[in-house]
Parts: sequence; structure tokens; C-alpha cells
Amino acid sequence: MRKVNPWAICHAQLGKEKTDKFERCVKKVKRKHGLKEMLETLLEELKPSLSKKLSYISEKKKDKNWIQGAVDPEHEGYCTPMTKATCTPKRKALAKTFKKMGRKRDKEIESKEEKKAKGK
Repeated sequence: MRKVNPWAICHAQLGKEKTDKFERCVKKVKRKHGLKEMLETLLEELKPSLSKKLSYISEKKKDKNWIQGAVDPEHEGYCTPMTKATCTPKRKALAKTFKKMGRKRDKEIESKEEKKAKGK
């Protein structure tokens, strides 16, 4: 497939000045020579690599038990209190995340219990 350069065509026809007419010419040449189709063929060429990346992402999302790999049971109490010397910055960040998740879970449980109480 022969590549068409719409800017070169319009420069040849209208000169080197970039006017509104020049821009309209470029758009018209793009439509006429089907540069959209060229982009679609380029997308077809990229699909295999994109599908690999998408499958990698979907595999990562499937792991619902990620927390078990992040927590070492032997390290229980390392960040209690968080000012302890054994509480490294990464452990501290993880402890804060767990604390936040626990608060959210507790609020959800309380709201469910309130709904049940109102329903009785």
C-alpha cells in the first residue's frame, strides 16, 4: 500500500503558507486517501501485543487472595505500636492500609445491622 503525505500534496498545490485553506486541504486529502484505513491496519498490527498486555492485567485482577502473600504471620505485632523500631516504612504503610480497610468494613457491618434492626 502506497503511503500518501497529505501535507506534501497541499504544499505542492497551495504553497508553503499554512492558512485555513491549507488545513482544509489536508483534511480533504486525508479523507480522500483513507488515512483512517491506514490507522485501522496499524491497529490490527498492534492487536497481538495489546492482547498480551490485557491478558496480563486480567490475570493480576483475578488474584483475590493477594493479602496472604503480603503478610508474614511471623511478623505479627511488628507495628504495634507504629513507633516501634521493627515497623519499617513499608510495614507501616501496610498497617495503615489494613487499619483503614478495617474501619470501612466495621462501618459496613454496623450499617447492615442498623438496616436489619429497622426492618424488624
